[in-house]
Amino acid sequence: MISDNDDGGILITGSSSTGNHIQGNFIGTDVTGIAPLANKSHGIIITVNASNNTVGGTVPGAGNTIAYNLADGIFVQSGTGNSIRANAIFENLGLGIDLAPDGVGTGSGANSDKAAPTIDAITPSGANFTVVATTSAGDALDFFRVNNAGVPVVSEDPTAYGEGFLYLGSCVDNGACTGVHMSAITDADPTAGTVQATLLSSGLTSNDTISATATDASGNTSEFGAFFYTTFVHLVSFTATGHGNAIQVSWETAQELFNLGFYLYRALSEQGPFMPITDHLILAELFATTGHVYTYTDQPVIPGASYYYQLEDVDVNGVRTLHGPIRANWVDD
Repeated sequence: MISDNDDGGILITGSSSTGNHIQGNFIGTDVTGIAPLANKSHGIIITVNASNNTVGGTVPGAGNTIAYNLADGIFVQSGTGNSIRANAIFENLGLGIDLAPDGVGTGSGANSDKAAPTIDAITPSGANFTVVATTSAGDALDFFRVNNAGVPVVSEDPTAYGEGFLYLGSCVDNGACTGVHMSAITDADPTAGTVQATLLSSGLTSNDTISATATDASGNTSEFGAFFYTTFVHLVSFTATGHGNAIQVSWETAQELFNLGFYLYRALSEQGPFMPITDHLILAELFATTGHVYTYTDQPVIPGASYYYQLEDVDVNGVRTLHGPIRANWVDD
């Protein structure tokens, strides 16, 4: 346990600092890996051209838990060939992995300025998910679930780039895929720089968020890439406000892929029964891949009465996701 320090947790410094392995530690947490015991700066700092060091690894037990630190989880100020793989990195105040200079993808010499991968698509495949990502030819990609609804509660980073709470598995471009939560097959896309893999439902469900890192043949690991939602429609807000004899129901999406539209349901109690309040699909906004704001006015209703709403999105494959229930809030005249 490397936690509760007045500065960073671990410092690797100097060009002679090579070949170090940091594995199996709790950095910024208690021994359970759940409760915060933050270091007051970065969890791990790699600086002054320290190179060819290893943080974590894909073999069982090698990954570290790096969380709650008051700066980055891992800050690589300089050096190359520093491999950062299969760690649980979450709820740090800064980025999960930050290659200097500070900030998302700002460009630097640290770790040869290794570019993060891009997740292009996630589609349901039975109970599992097929993920397609783009990277440089020959890279190894590590996939992570970003969020966690249980204990500890982990939310997405406000930068919209990963940290990675749960390591799902790894795929080498045009090579093998391995991991507890990944189908053990080879990359299904023969195109150099494009990785297609199957993520198992044991580690991922609808409405989860994933991210990935890339590591090249020289051991340079990237920052976490932008995260991607497993559902085609990702809802960020759903509210209902009553005024007079009408209730305005509003919802906002952050992402819509292959969305047909929505059904809206109403009940007089939270337990239901919920009945549809429209006889048709509320059509999705055309080309709203980056999200949209929707409103629907439900009227007439009894002023001040208790009303509850559920929202259901429907994608082109017929997959339905139910949101809510929410209770209408009344605004005084």
